[in-house]
Amino acid sequence: GNGQSGVRIDGPGTRENLVWKNHIGTDMNGTAAIGNDTYGILIEDSARANNISGNLVSGNAYGIVIRGTGSDSNFVHKNWVGLDASGLAALPNTAHGIRIENGARYNLVGSSSYDEANVVSGNGWSGLCTVGDSTAFNTFNFNYAGTDTSGLKAVGNVYYGAHFGGRNNWYWKNVLSGNRCGMVISGYSQNTELIGNLIGTGRDGETPVPNAEAGIRIQDDADGVAIHNGNRIRHNHGFGVELTGSSVRRVFITQNSITANDSGGIVLRDGANGGIAPPVIGSASSSGNLSGTAPPSCQIEIFGDDGGQGRTYLGTVYSSGAGNWSVEGLVLSAAHYTATATDGSKNTSEFSAPKAPPSAVHAAAAPERFRLLPNHPNPFNPATLISFALPEPSGVTLEILDLRGRRIERRDCGRFEAGFHEIEWEAKDGSR
Repeated sequence: GNGQSGVRIDGPGTRENLVWKNHIGTDMNGTAAIGNDTYGILIEDSARANNISGNLVSGNAYGIVIRGTGSDSNFVHKNWVGLDASGLAALPNTAHGIRIENGARYNLVGSSSYDEANVVSGNGWSGLCTVGDSTAFNTFNFNYAGTDTSGLKAVGNVYYGAHFGGRNNWYWKNVLSGNRCGMVISGYSQNTELIGNLIGTGRDGETPVPNAEAGIRIQDDADGVAIHNGNRIRHNHGFGVELTGSSVRRVFITQNSITANDSGGIVLRDGANGGIAPPVIGSASSSGNLSGTAPPSCQIEIFGDDGGQGRTYLGTVYSSGAGNWSVEGLVLSAAHYTATATDGSKNTSEFSAPKAPPSAVHAAAAPERFRLLPNHPNPFNPATLISFALPEPSGVTLEILDLRGRRIERRDCGRFEAGFHEIEWEAKDGSR
């Protein structure tokens, strides 16, 4: 109920403070707002290396804000921001949940697992936010933005799960679901990386928790964004990935699972990514041999999907200088093949029109034999999905070997039904 901030940490000599297990902006029970007029927690003026952990920060104007040059290397984890003490219902901050701005750098928001996630949901604007041309080198790992504390049910932020500007910021394995949009990247945004995020699903990567519009929306001069290594963008009510405007360029979309989005997989509007044309799949055989055309000298990624998007990454080939390409032996795990093209400047196209092989029943319905399919993403850091096909119900054991054939890990994965399946494997220290 303060006129300014609940907690303020500032000044160049202010460092290594711990703010732990407080209710900031609520009553003692964490069920009613007694909001601070500006910020729940404010870190500014070169305060650095502070630890914000295990707090309930709700009912304020802004939740947690880190701002200004020199406000670096702070650690924000295990907080509930915008929820009540049950973790199931909104007690909103009226603006952003967690915001980094005006040149703050090298801050870590999140942790190394969902068990220590920040849950930033129910807020009046966006859950996570970075602002400012010089706001850079910040990392967001394992946060929930738009769900309850289970990561499986929506408690949406009014606008976006995440709204990002700045440069060289990194977003890894966040759940951005249940909001208006999962993520918006806009303004001065350069060299942004999105890796392994779940957008439109719960923490399990399967349960639908749709965003009301796009999964990812990129606009307003964003340049050099990489959406790669296993983002799952599914079940959103708009497009999976939506790029708008001729000033949006070099958005590289590679080795993700984009499927079951209501409006489509990827859309390029108004000259985004240079208006690169998608490939054409001219022929597809029942044995997995494909050929087609594309813009010259492009990277062509092939997917399997039951619609016209890209649920399962199958492989990569390159078009010739004349724009022709072909590939053999890509086992289809869905009803259709689709493809994207990426040029030498890292502009990725929309998905191609889907192409079904000449078979009355596609391979996903009844695999004829056991097949170990290409893992994706590959290369990976630190996790990859290992895909396989079973012709009949069977127990599955996963063994990981190094290049010398030495066993790194052995895992009993249980029993699987006939069909196509995926197992996630995460490399441990020393196993890569």
